[in-house]
Amino acid sequence: MYFDLAPKARREDLFDFDEELRKLELMTEHGRLVLILAPRRYGKSSLLKVFLNEGHHPFVFLDLRRVVLDYGRLSFRGLYEALSAELTKFIVRHRDLGERSVELMRGVRGVSILGSTVKFSWSRRGRASLSTVLGRINDSIWEGYRRGEA
Repeated sequence: MYFDLAPKARREDLFDFDEELRKLELMTEHGRLVLILAPRRYGKSSLLKVFLNEGHHPFVFLDLRRVVLDYGRLSFRGLYEALSAELTKFIVRHRDLGERSVELMRGVRGVSILGSTVKFSWSRRGRASLSTVLGRINDSIWEGYRRGEA
């Protein structure tokens, strides 16, 4: 659907970005930090979503614009709820990495896990440390790469 304003997630819906997808794959193979820069409404989100959906890279995709639209501003609650939903999808999508991530997150203050669902406390006193959570997930992904699982 070419004239839908929402970001595309499938290659067949993305028009004329084959070269950009190829370059993105080449750049990420070398473990580089990659920035996708372009004017507003150019297709950056679509390019990234198609790349992630077609690739074999474990990912968590957070669209913080959605958080701002839902809450009227970027808030800890909105951020933590969005991260919770995306981490739950990650755990289901990447079973081995997800289970290892869950084990590494157990015991982190403000993180509760029930099955494959991750919840974060966003209150001031019990707030989970975002850097600790993301660091543990990163550790589990790199361990998966070393084992050939990711």
